[in-house]
Amino acid sequence: MKERRNGSRSVGEIGLGAGPLSDEGRPDEDRAIATIHAASKAGVSLIGAADSYAISDEDFGHSELIVRRAPESHGSGAREVLVATKAGTRAKARPGKSTATRST
Repeated sequence: MKERRNGSRSVGEIGLGAGPLSDEGRPDEDRAIATIHAASKAGVSLIGAADSYAISDEDFGHSELIVRRAPESHGSGAREVLVATKAGTRAKARPGKSTATRST
């Protein structure tokens, strides 16, 4: 996969967005982690996550937890990835989607 510079690092041109792994209709945790492993194996080295990717306020931070658990479950063969996360948002649950709003 072609790479691009991101600060002092190079990352693949294609990244993985973790929103669908955490929003309404999401896969179970094992399948979400398997998706991250498959993306990594395919050369993905950039993952986008946000604490507001969740289906409810009680679920806040779900995508970041899933992204954190993926290398823990992969063992010594885990590939290094850059995680780009967003902060300062809160999810307002809606049927079918979460909507992020900025806290001030």
